[in-house]
Formats: sequence, C-alpha cells, structure tokens
Amino acid sequence: MRPRTGMPDIHSHCRSGQLAYRFPVSTVLTLEIPESAHQILGTRPEDIARDVWETAVVKWFDEGRLSQGQAAEMLTLTRGEFFDVLERHHVSPIQMSSEELEKDFQGA
Repeated sequence: MRPRTGMPDIHSHCRSGQLAYRFPVSTVLTLEIPESAHQILGTRPEDIARDVWETAVVKWFDEGRLSQGQAAEMLTLTRGEFFDVLERHHVSPIQMSSEELEKDFQGA
C-alpha cells in the first residue's frame, strides 16, 4: 500500500525553478517559480508544489466547484483530514449561506 501523501506525484526541477505535477490520469502542469520564492518562504521547492496544489483544491472547494469528498479525494485525504486543511486555509467546511443553513436546520 502506498503511503498517503496528500499530493499527486511531483517532479521538482530545482535548478530551473520549474515544478511539474503528475496526476494519476497523466495530466502534467508545469509552473515556473522564481528561486527567490523558496528563499522568501523559507521552504523547499517540493513544499511549495504541495502548497500550490493544496491551495488550488481548497479554492475550487470554496468556489463550490468541488464537494468535500471530491476535494479530499484530490488531495488523497479523508474528509476529516480535509477539514484540517480547510482550517489551515481559514475556509469554512460549510458552503452554504446563512439563509440556506437556517432553512436546512428548520427542515431537519
């Protein structure tokens, strides 16, 4: 069994400042990250790649483009682990307006 990393396979090319993500379906995304970003953030290139992927998935969830389950699956996390990610990004796991939430509680 493969350990859960919360990330697709990542290939980092530190010298060129390029990060390439490899998803199970063979999609590849390459980003050029200035070398100074690693120094400014005080992190390694592979950590930036992980952060970029996680941030994208959280953003898509926040926009309503992904469900909790879909987002957790994309990050290879459980839903509970995904809630921890949402907390780190200051995003609510409840994607309803206060009016929708109130209606939902009244209907229960």
